[in-house]
Amino acid sequence: MKRVDVANCPCCGSGESLLVIERSPERIGRFLLLSQKKYGGFMDGWEADLSLEVHRCISCGHLWFRQQPDQQSLFAMYAHGQRLKGRPAATQPSGAMVSQMTALQRLVRARSSETSLLDFGSGSGRWARAAVQAGFDVAAYEPAPERSSACDDIQWFSSLPEIGDRTFNILNLEQVLEHVPDPVGLMRRIRTHATPETILRISVPDVARHAGDLAADFPFDGERMHILSPFEHLSGFCQVSFLKMLERSGLAPMSVGETAICCPSYSLKRLMAGVGLPWGRTAVLARYKCTQWN
Repeated sequence: MKRVDVANCPCCGSGESLLVIERSPERIGRFLLLSQKKYGGFMDGWEADLSLEVHRCISCGHLWFRQQPDQQSLFAMYAHGQRLKGRPAATQPSGAMVSQMTALQRLVRARSSETSLLDFGSGSGRWARAAVQAGFDVAAYEPAPERSSACDDIQWFSSLPEIGDRTFNILNLEQVLEHVPDPVGLMRRIRTHATPETILRISVPDVARHAGDLAADFPFDGERMHILSPFEHLSGFCQVSFLKMLERSGLAPMSVGETAICCPSYSLKRLMAGVGLPWGRTAVLARYKCTQWN
C-alpha cells in the first residue's frame, strides 16, 4: 500500500483545516476490527502508514482523510470486501430507483429524441438496470469488474479509454464521489462525455444525516459501517462543500423551474434542501456551464 497525502480541501481547495478526529489506540483497534470483519484482514498493517485522522475544511466544512491509500490499494480493498450481516447485496433495482430513472427519461425526452445514459461507477449495476427499465440506452463504467454482474442490455466498460469520446444525454454518478481522492478532477475529466445539454445526476451522502457525534463510534462500532468508514469513504460532504465542488468542477445545478414538471419529487426535495434540511441520499441534477476548459 502506497500513501497519498491530500493536504488541501478536495472541494474548495483551501489549505486551512481543523483536525476533528484524532488517532488513538482505541480507534486503531476499531480499525483493525473493521479490517478483519469487512475485508478479511486485508487492511491489517495500514494503520502503521496512515494516520486515520480526519480533517474539516475551515472554509466549506468538508471532511476528508488527509492520508489515504493509493488507487490500486483501494481497488484491492474493494475486491476483498464482504457483507457484514444479513442477506446478499441486492443486484436488482428497487421501485424507487426505477421511478427516478423514469422521471429522468421524461426530462430528456422533453429535449431530445435520444436517451443515452452512462452509469459511472456502476458497482453491481442496480442503477444501470433501473435505467434500462426506464427505457434508456445504457452504458456502465465500473473500474472494479468483480463488483459488476452481467446484463445483456448494458454495455460494460472497466476503463475510461474504452469509452472513447462518446457523449451521453445523462451521466449518472450514484454514491461515487465520496470514494475518490479528487472529486473536482474527476468531474472535469468526464466532461468529455458531456454536451451542453447533458444532464448529470450526482448523489453523495450528507454527513449532516449521521446521528450523534461523528467521532463517537469512529471508525467502526463492530456492526455497522461508519459514514466515514476508512477507506470506503475518503470524504464526507455537506451541502456547502458539495455545492462548492460543483462550482469548481464547472457545473451548475438545474433550476427547480427546469425540473418541476418532469421531476416533481426531486424538485420538492431540492426546495427542502434550500431551506437547510439535510440532503441524505438526494441527488442533484446539474449541467456543465461549458464543455471546454481554458
